[in-house]
Amino acid sequence: MLEGIRAIGVMIGGPLILMIAIGACVRSALRSLISGRLPSPPAAFGTGALFLYAGPVRRWMRSWGAEGEAASTVAPVHAIEIDAPPEEVWPWLAQLGQDRGGFYS
Repeated sequence: MLEGIRAIGVMIGGPLILMIAIGACVRSALRSLISGRLPSPPAAFGTGALFLYAGPVRRWMRSWGAEGEAASTVAPVHAIEIDAPPEEVWPWLAQLGQDRGGFYS
């Protein structure tokens, strides 16, 4: 049970902290603008980073490594093309996953 909780914390802990920080930046920037002041540099940076990621960076990341038709289709998963036969790719895929050597790959 404890290992499962730890695994979930490892997987979502970083993104959760980042979402909370970005939310605080946006909230602070909006409050400053509503009261007629300029946002603090960290709030402005965090808000700018959010809009930069939500716009061009995310679109670029969604098709990262894909070419041709795979890059232009809307798919629920990220796509890549590998120029290698399946017997060379499978050993790399088999090592991915929790409690394996390639957990962070």
